[in-house]
Parts: sequence; structure tokens; C-alpha cells
Amino acid sequence: MEPTTIAEELINSSNDVEMGDEEDEFEISCYGQTNEEDDKFDEFVGALQEIVINEEFETIQNTFFGKNCIHFENTEENKLIYMDIFKKYKEVIENYIEEMLKEMIADFNMEDYAALLPERKEEIDDQLLELITSFTDFTIFKELMISFRKMVIATTPKHKSAKVAELEKEMLEKQNIEVPEGFELLHVSGSKTKIYDD
Repeated sequence: MEPTTIAEELINSSNDVEMGDEEDEFEISCYGQTNEEDDKFDEFVGALQEIVINEEFETIQNTFFGKNCIHFENTEENKLIYMDIFKKYKEVIENYIEEMLKEMIADFNMEDYAALLPERKEEIDDQLLELITSFTDFTIFKELMISFRKMVIATTPKHKSAKVAELEKEMLEKQNIEVPEGFELLHVSGSKTKIYDD
């Protein structure tokens, strides 16, 4: 049997658990008295939160998006490569999270924690839960990739053609303005400014 990931366990458990009214739910706890299972689960959730807000996690995610977002288009059609990239993303993210959990929690075993999830899912912060389930949700993944691609396109400087750069250089030379080395790589915009020599 294939090992269960955190995200898969959360998604599977959401199908098994009926949600009642929030007013019907309550928790009784004695201050200072906890059991081992509660401590174990709290340590797990705390470690998971630390991992996903860590700068290294964001870097891993953004690096992956940067390398692969070029393949994604904002269309209804899903190309075959999308699923290959999605599977690789799941593998990268889940391996990173599991390795970090092993470093942070003594004797960490994914199966032990996965068994706690179905009955305690409501104890996990909504944002964390959404983030974790997004690792196994292709639709959310595709939306993230398209958004990342749009951001990359919007923030990437546009290069000028060689012909436009040469014409700008000639215009400045005709006006007796010294053209610095590498000028053809720059993009000039805005209105004309008079230059006065002191």
C-alpha cells in the first residue's frame, strides 16, 4: 500500500466527516492536563505551520513555479504536460515537508500522523488546511501556475528591437549627446528633456 500524504488524508477525511452547525461544537479542557495524543497533534500542526511560512519553503515553491509556469495557459484545455508538472510539484513539496517534519519531530512517522487527521481536521487553521489540500488539487495548482506566469510576464522588462535601439542612438548623436557604452540595451521613455551645461 502506498504511503498516505498529509494532503491526501485531509481530502479523504473531508468526504467521511459530516459537518454540523458550529454552534453545536464545543470543547472541554482542563487547564494543565493534556494527553499524549493532543501533545503529539499540536506539535505536528505547529511544525507544519512553521514549515509552510518558512522562507525556504516559499523559495522552493517559487523556483518550481518559475521553471514551469511558461507551459501553462489560461484556457479550458489541459495539456498533457500539466499533469506531469503537477505530479513533480506534489513530489517536491511533499518530500520537503516530510523531511522537515522528520527534522523537527522526534521519531516522526507520517502514517501515525495521517491516522490522527480524519478526526481532528477541524482543529487545523483554515488557511493551513487550504494550503495543504492545494498540494493535491490540480485545479488550484493550475490557477497558481497561471497567476505566477502572469506575474512573471508583467514584471519582466521588455527588450527593444535592434533597429529601434539604433535609431534612438542616431537621434541622440545628431543632437550632440554623448552615447554611453551599452546604451542600446537601455529602454528610453518619457518626454524630451533639455540638458544645460553649466
